[in-house]
Amino acid sequence: MDNKVKNKNSKALVTIIVLLIIIIIILGLYILMDKGIIKINNTTNKTKQVTTEEKKDEIENKILYLDDSKEIVYENEKKIPVVNINSKYAVAINNELSNIKIDENSTISYNYYTNKNVLSLVFKQAYDNDYKYYHIYNIDIYTGNEVNNIDLLKIKEIDESKFSDLVSNIFKEIIKDDLTIIAKADSSLKDKQQARYNLSISKENFEVTKVPMYLNKNNNLVINVDHYAMAGGEAPYQTLVNFDLKQLEN
Repeated sequence: MDNKVKNKNSKALVTIIVLLIIIIIILGLYILMDKGIIKINNTTNKTKQVTTEEKKDEIENKILYLDDSKEIVYENEKKIPVVNINSKYAVAINNELSNIKIDENSTISYNYYTNKNVLSLVFKQAYDNDYKYYHIYNIDIYTGNEVNNIDLLKIKEIDESKFSDLVSNIFKEIIKDDLTIIAKADSSLKDKQQARYNLSISKENFEVTKVPMYLNKNNNLVINVDHYAMAGGEAPYQTLVNFDLKQLEN
């Protein structure tokens, strides 16, 4: 009888000891993991998360090519640029460009620039009398949507409320020679020239939602403004102003 009791007590003791050992091991592992000494599970989870994010970025940042075999902008048979992006806005750009009248008195050229997700296309039509007309477009290469002026100002971290005043001041400095011409002009021309100068520097000429703008090869903001020159016809000359460098853009 005593031996049976002793055996039962021994088994119970062994069981308790084993349980204590298991508890100690579990607590030890928990402490080590909490202190960062063991990172097996965390590392695995982190690796999976990064992989998922990379795949997500890869999908989101895929250019929506119309034709994978061509550049993002290419020339058609008429030497007119075509935006090689599969979206409604790109189609609208291409339709507008294809309908531009090209006459024998004008020459055409274009440039395009990509800055991160923004494609800027600048199409120029120049005439012998120094008149230039620009068609400017900004499109997101990943979504195919238009990048509007407010978007561009946000990219450049420019305060929208101060934009018109800032550009007006820059342009005043650029065309300051006009004031010298006005000062020396005959009285018969002075009022007309002053009126044209006032149009050039008016806030309406730099209205943030209307004035065409784009990002050039150096990611500088370039603005297409009207310059009512002292000499020439009634129509203004379209002029490109580099906002970042405060000078004319070639």
